[in-house]
Amino acid sequence: MVDLTLHSGPPPRDTCEVVARLQEEVSSLVYPAGTAWHHRFSHLHFYGSKYYSYLWSRSIANLIFYNLFYDDPFAASGRLKDFLRRGSSVCYRRSVEELVGYEFGVEDMVGALVEPVKMFSRGYLDGREDEIGKRWW
Repeated sequence: MVDLTLHSGPPPRDTCEVVARLQEEVSSLVYPAGTAWHHRFSHLHFYGSKYYSYLWSRSIANLIFYNLFYDDPFAASGRLKDFLRRGSSVCYRRSVEELVGYEFGVEDMVGALVEPVKMFSRGYLDGREDEIGKRWW
């Protein structure tokens, strides 16, 4: 909410005032006078790790979907059950590679995020697929 408030209009003269007001409105904690926690980057550390782990998870989910279920949603349900049954008892990367049928790399992970965008934006990447890594599509 701090970022939205700070960037949704003209720049405020005092960001501490904005943060104190927001904290008063939405939190039961009192803003500690004389501080400026929002001036430090430490609050972004945990946000970033959650955001990027979301992208990582989405990319792996897309790899699995396009390799196993895109053509026939019910064809690989047995393989998926075996994969899920093992859980974290084995290395997740090896487990995903066995599931999709090949060793994937960064290009495949990026492709897994970009391909859905391409599919829904009608020609967004036409002719550039080789730049992204298209082994899985």
